[in-house]
Amino acid sequence: MSDALAALGRRRWRNWAIGMAALLVAAAAVAIPSIARSDWHNVALVAASKPPTSAVKEPLATSVQQRWDAAGSPPFGSPTTAAAVVTADRHDVVAHSPATGAVIWKYHRANADLCSWMTTPLVVIALFRDGTLCSDLTAFDVGTGQREWYRNIDVGAGSAAMQRTSDVVVVRANGKLATFYLQGGGEAWNYGPGKGCRLVSQQSGNTGTAVITDCGSAGRSLLLLDGYDGKKRWSVSAPGIGPHIVGADDGVVVVSRIGGTPQFSVYSSAGGAVATASDPTAIPAATSRGEVVGETMVAYDGARVVNVNLGTGKLGWARPADGAPGIDGSQVVIVRGARLVTLDLDTGRPVRTLRGAAPGDPRWISRIGRYAVVVTNTRTVVLG
Repeated sequence: MSDALAALGRRRWRNWAIGMAALLVAAAAVAIPSIARSDWHNVALVAASKPPTSAVKEPLATSVQQRWDAAGSPPFGSPTTAAAVVTADRHDVVAHSPATGAVIWKYHRANADLCSWMTTPLVVIALFRDGTLCSDLTAFDVGTGQREWYRNIDVGAGSAAMQRTSDVVVVRANGKLATFYLQGGGEAWNYGPGKGCRLVSQQSGNTGTAVITDCGSAGRSLLLLDGYDGKKRWSVSAPGIGPHIVGADDGVVVVSRIGGTPQFSVYSSAGGAVATASDPTAIPAATSRGEVVGETMVAYDGARVVNVNLGTGKLGWARPADGAPGIDGSQVVIVRGARLVTLDLDTGRPVRTLRGAAPGDPRWISRIGRYAVVVTNTRTVVLG
C-alpha cells in the first residue's frame, strides 16, 4: 500500500512539474516580446550633468567651411537653442556642440518613430508615433536633456505637425488642434472647425493661433484664437481665392488671389485689416512661413526671398534665392548658387557673399555663435 501511494505521489509531482514548466515557457513567450516592445527596453536618455555655456554671437567669417553635419528631419522653426544645435531623426533627438557636433545630450527611442519636433527657449519638444498614432509628446530641458514632462495625447491616426504660441505647443492632426502648455505640459485647449467645416490653413505665433475654415456654402472664415486659452478673439471672412496664412507674429498675414492676381492681406491682433496689396510682384505663391522683424515680414515664395512692409502691405524688395532665408539682426541670410549671401534687411542689397560651399534648398537658416546652421529636408549642416 505504501509503495502504491509513493508511486501516486511521484506521478502527481511529475505532472505538476510538467505543468509548471509549460506555464513558465508560455509566460516567457509572452514576457520576452513584451519587454522587447516596452519603453524600459527601448528608451535611453543620456543627459548632461549641467547646461552648456550660452554661445556668444560673433560675425560670420568671410570664408566658411562645413564644420559638421547630421542627418535628420527639419523642425518647426529654428533648430538652435542658446548653447546648442538640435537635430532629430527617426528615433533620436540630439543636442550638439555648435563648434564640433559633439553630443551634449541625447534621447533615443527605438520602438517609436518621430512625427514632429521643435525647440523653444525652455524645452525641446518631440512627438513620437506609438503604433499608428502620433501620441507620445515629450519635453526635454534645452540645456541638459532631462525630461521635463510627458503627455500621452489622443489626436487620432495619421500624421501630425507642431507649432507654438508664446504659451502653448499646438499639435495639428486630422483637421483639429490640440494644445499643451509649454511649462508643465498640461492640456490647454482644443479646437475643431465644427460640423460641415474643415480646417484649411493654420499658423501659430506670438499673436495667437490663426486658422482658416471652409464651411462649404457658408464660405471661408479667418479666425484668431487666443494663444493661452484658445478663445476666439475675432472672426472675418477669409480674403480672396485659396487663402492661406503665412504669419501669426505681430498680426496675421494671409496670401490669396483675386481675379488671378496675388493679394497680400495683413490683420492686426484686434482683427482690423491693416493693409492689403495686390502687387503681382509681391508674393506670387508664398510657400513658407514668414519671419517678422518689427513691421517687416521676410518670406520665401519658391524662387525669391521677399520683404513686405506689414504696415502698408507693399513689397519692399525681392531677391532670387535657393531656399528659405534666416534673419540675422539687421541682415537676411540666404543661399544662392551654393554660397551663403547676406542682404541688408531694409534694402535687400547684398552685403557679403561668403566663400565656401553651402547646401541648397534650405528649409531654415539660423545663427549661433560664429556659425551658420542650414537645415534642409534631410540634414543639418553647420558652417563657420
